[in-house]
Amino acid sequence: MRRLNVAMFVSLLFLSACSFSFDVYDAREEQDEEMNEASASSNEKEPIQLQLTKSDEEAGVTTENNELYQQLDMYVSDNPDAGADNDFSVESMTMIVDSEGNQQMVFLGFNRIGEPIKDVSFSFSLGNTDGDMVWDNYLVVLDEETIGVIQDNTAIPIGLPITSQDQVDLMNTISQENVDIRFEDFTYESVS
Repeated sequence: MRRLNVAMFVSLLFLSACSFSFDVYDAREEQDEEMNEASASSNEKEPIQLQLTKSDEEAGVTTENNELYQQLDMYVSDNPDAGADNDFSVESMTMIVDSEGNQQMVFLGFNRIGEPIKDVSFSFSLGNTDGDMVWDNYLVVLDEETIGVIQDNTAIPIGLPITSQDQVDLMNTISQENVDIRFEDFTYESVS
């Protein structure tokens, strides 16, 4: 399996028309029940906030000086309730070209687990119901050294490499009706 470390020194290529979201199953049922009860009593989510990756922040990237972060911040501002309650969820955002000329698909990862987390990893597959896959069991690693601690109620950019025109062509055919998404083996460390 391949390992992905994300650094977002990028220029915006175009906004993607495909927008999927999916949730990670969290086996902490008892804690989820307590959180759901607390959430039901308040009936309001805390607004999601965009978080820069640690490596971007250290490089001097801000939402003011980076077009991608500006676009992501606008999305987050327009969608303050984004992200699944009591879970980690991911939504596709845009395709970009990084500083080295490589294409990536950018997703936003939403931490609404209820606590800050670090060293997140999961296996990601995206394709269509005919079995054509853009990524198949791609190992995504959001390590503390590169990403930092992902605060609760924040969204963090996640980039997956696009290595062929076939991947782009396939992504353009995927819709809510024919999407096959697998988001498995989700692990993280709690930060207390």
